[in-house]
Amino acid sequence: MSSRWAAGARPRLNEWELTIFAKVVQRVTAASLVRGYISGASADFFEHLFDELQRMKLMFTGRPIPFKKFVRGGNLLVTNLDMDTAQVLGLCRSVLKFSDPKYSGIPKDTNPEDIAPMFIKICWRHAKEPVHDFRSLVSAADFAQLMDFVYIDSKEKLKAFSSFVYGLGVKKISDWWRHKEINEWIIPCFIKSQSRLTENEWDSTPSTTNNNEAQHHHTNTLAGVKLTPVEALERRRYIDQNTAEEIEMSLRTGILVHTNNEMSQRMSRNTQRQSATAQKAQDSYAAADLAHQLQLQIEAEAEKQRLSKETSKALKAQLKESKAKSGKARKADLTASSSGRVKAGRGRRASPSLPVQSLDIEDSPAAPTSSTAASELPAMELSNAQALAVLPFHGVDDILFDFGMYTGGVRTDCE
Repeated sequence: MSSRWAAGARPRLNEWELTIFAKVVQRVTAASLVRGYISGASADFFEHLFDELQRMKLMFTGRPIPFKKFVRGGNLLVTNLDMDTAQVLGLCRSVLKFSDPKYSGIPKDTNPEDIAPMFIKICWRHAKEPVHDFRSLVSAADFAQLMDFVYIDSKEKLKAFSSFVYGLGVKKISDWWRHKEINEWIIPCFIKSQSRLTENEWDSTPSTTNNNEAQHHHTNTLAGVKLTPVEALERRRYIDQNTAEEIEMSLRTGILVHTNNEMSQRMSRNTQRQSATAQKAQDSYAAADLAHQLQLQIEAEAEKQRLSKETSKALKAQLKESKAKSGKARKADLTASSSGRVKAGRGRRASPSLPVQSLDIEDSPAAPTSSTAASELPAMELSNAQALAVLPFHGVDDILFDFGMYTGGVRTDCE
């Protein structure tokens, strides 16, 4: 919850709330132990806050906050926190100050980050919250794998997951996972296989801050939000006093506030909610995967249309260019008179040249002349024109022309 000054001139204050589930009275929500109002968070601030809580615990009970790993006779197994680095480091520093080195075997000068995996569990809901921003950046299958990172059960799978994340090539996702690897205490605080808690300690404690969030919402519902600091303090003081009286009455009379609030009943309801959530998530993944496939098909069809348009455009350009060239050619062949009348030129067809064959003149009796007696003339090979010019004949009837038997030439037989 955040509260602010009425005039709005002062900086906004955030409410920090420490709660505990009182199993003995089976309240619907947890009980608030500490409330802090801050305008800025730092490791030093949270260290001071937890030191004050330790001091008050010692003043009232004579014992520090009883974390089982650090104090003899302790009964607190884990602390559920979000991923606020300042809060985690401040708590670890304070715990080391009040720890018993002889019992825990942990020196007081130990690096605070090294003890975080011994008693801190980071809320899975807070750890997964940034992953929802990656849904639109990857496929449905890759998104499902990213969401399951808290269930990694071996170092080999953790290494494979890191390779998978960086292999996606998405800077936003790579930066998200690199932050977890740089801060070495984070991964062991939300992955069971990397934690320093025993298997029983991990399985018997919640992995979320839902109890705290429920109490926070309960307080906001009763007291309201966006209040001035004084009004916020007074309203919450009244709520906390009523809660204390309720717990005291239950302890004195044995009458539980909520008779159906045993741990087994709470676990059963949580299981039902988780099953319903898982089913909704599965349906959502299926719908998202179908939408992704349809989107890919739409993009493929759009690409086909784009290529078709480009091809059609190129073909039209070629057709236009071809028509332009054809028009220029026809224009060059046309001539016009001085008045602009176009005269179509008459093309002349070239006549095929016919090969001229030589005329074979066989021996034949010559016509009687005054200078030549009847005798045989020798055969001569002359051209048609020469043969007609030199052959002695008295009339056309003395020559027999034979046409049509030889293509492309004329054969002449003379007697």
